[in-house]
Amino acid sequence: MIEDKVLNRSVILLEELHNRTREGKLGWLDAGYANAHGPSVPLGNSISHLGFKTKSGGYILRIQMLPDENFPNEPDFALHIINPDTDEIIETISNATLGPALDHRTADGLTPYVLLKQTYEMARRQSRGIEDILEHVLESLRQQ
Repeated sequence: MIEDKVLNRSVILLEELHNRTREGKLGWLDAGYANAHGPSVPLGNSISHLGFKTKSGGYILRIQMLPDENFPNEPDFALHIINPDTDEIIETISNATLGPALDHRTADGLTPYVLLKQTYEMARRQSRGIEDILEHVLESLRQQ
């Protein structure tokens, strides 16, 4: 069935994206905020973080954390595949779209939800240069 093929490809794509992100082979950037009118606008319900983006295969990949009303301590994550010429979201891979595949496990025992969550966290740290910041702070503390 075509749906099974798309579902399987989606899970494989998540695994590859997770691996390449972990290896540092993708350049993740902050995707900014929706409806923001400048840096002084307070974060709230009217502004949402668009997540982090990178390019692969001629497309923009954007990963985003979304609140889940039913599970406030476990947000949803979505990976959007975007046409760079039109900014159209071509496909979204998320908890909702993966449905029956959420029980799938990688060779490392990771579920698609964990792949999305860990990829989001790695993209966040890479885009913000967290590793360099931590090293800088550690060096500063050692000199005090």
